[in-house]
Amino acid sequence: MKKRIPAALALTAACAAASLALTAAPAQAAGWEFFDDYWSHAGCTEEGHHGVKRGEWTDFQCRSSAIDWNLWVLRP
Repeated sequence: MKKRIPAALALTAACAAASLALTAAPAQAAGWEFFDDYWSHAGCTEEGHHGVKRGEWTDFQCRSSAIDWNLWVLRP
């Protein structure tokens, strides 16, 4: 019985770590990078479009946070 408890805890910890790695992998695999934050959605999208026109990134997303908008970019 004593051997089963540590083994079960180790298995639970391994599963939890694997779960965290799987949830973090899509953002990293996609190559999205945080660029900057803006007070308004309009300011965020304006900078996003300028970056696409300049060729600095191929796509962008403006994601809301508690107090501002975060610009995430996809570099070529």
